[in-house]
Amino acid sequence: SVSLNNMIYIGVNSNKRLLSSSSARRAISFALNRSVILSKSYSNRGTATYLPINPLYDTGTNVKVPSYSTKKAISLLEKLGYKSTNSSGIRTKNRKTFTLKLLINSDNNYKELIASAVKSALQTVGIEVKIVRAKSMSAFTSKIKSGDFDLYIGETRLTNNMDISDFFSGSVLSKGISGKSKLSSAYKKYLKTS
Repeated sequence: SVSLNNMIYIGVNSNKRLLSSSSARRAISFALNRSVILSKSYSNRGTATYLPINPLYDTGTNVKVPSYSTKKAISLLEKLGYKSTNSSGIRTKNRKTFTLKLLINSDNNYKELIASAVKSALQTVGIEVKIVRAKSMSAFTSKIKSGDFDLYIGETRLTNNMDISDFFSGSVLSKGISGKSKLSSAYKKYLKTS
């Protein structure tokens, strides 16, 4: 087998009301068992990670990453006020459901499998996911550029030095990432020290 440096990720639009809270984004992260998603979509041909860095790459740092925990995901959702569930098991607050649109490029069967696994994982903690299928790569990219998504399944090839600056540079990869976020600040700080 050949190791590629392609990263498949879930893009999050932190400018959307439901996703503007870091607690909501963390709840989603806790709810996703990356190993299960990898197994269901790529038959374990890859390496699951919580970071935008190939886990086989030695960063020289000891980074603590969050682990999969539906209990923590549910706790965060309840702290956000989504304590009740409707008859479908979807969390509600003031009779409004926690519903997200997940954008995918329907030209790619693997992205369909990932979207299905993500939808299933988030449903277990009471988050409804509606899969939105863009009919072409240009339609997919256009929706991302316009911010017409809550979540999207993306893929990019990382350079050998794990440079992720495109996620913070104003490129299409940075759509939905707030330039004032802790993540953006931490990356800028990292660049100054390296």
